[in-house]
Amino acid sequence: MKSIKYSTVLVAATLLLPLSALAASLTLAPSAVTPKVGQTFTISVTADPAGVKAYTTRANVSFDPAIVEFVSFSFAPKWIVLSQAGYDSENNVNGVLIKTAGYPGGITSATKLGTATFRAKSAGTSNIIVTNSSLVLGSGGINLISGTQGSTQVTVAAVTPTPVEPVNQTTVTPKQTVTAPAPTSIVESTSTATTTGVVAAAGATGFSVGNITSIILG
Repeated sequence: MKSIKYSTVLVAATLLLPLSALAASLTLAPSAVTPKVGQTFTISVTADPAGVKAYTTRANVSFDPAIVEFVSFSFAPKWIVLSQAGYDSENNVNGVLIKTAGYPGGITSATKLGTATFRAKSAGTSNIIVTNSSLVLGSGGINLISGTQGSTQVTVAAVTPTPVEPVNQTTVTPKQTVTAPAPTSIVESTSTATTTGVVAAAGATGFSVGNITSIILG
């Protein structure tokens, strides 16, 4: 009789181990990132059923929409995506990301669910965390998750303006403009006399002259 009671207690204790000591979890990696404003970064989501066979995983992820914004999510191979309402959501207003998928045949060890890509929006520090609403479902639809789940600390640095190098300015000596002297006007002393006047002054007749530079009277 005592042997039967002892066996019953041992079996009961064994059945309780997967739900307590071997509690499942969802982890994020890396544990910290330091992007600059405008840069994108990735975070991997991994389901670990801790030795208990699990078939379906739902990752509920919370983030600060003032610091980061969700860009995309890529599932790892073999997962069958569930896109029904309540199992698939991308909300950059409230900072909520939900992704769900089933694994054919189930998993018993840490298995990557997928990769989330975020973009840094503004300088500051916040955490991207897996909430307690997440699920790692075993046989019979039992949620195996227990305790605190994974998180990633995000420290966004402001973009430092690139200093502008001063332009080397070469001093240019202005050219001196040499002004040529104005040409001297040579006025030719010209006397215009009528034929009659010249002839009369020279005491000759029949001599006709137009423009005369110099007249010598005899």
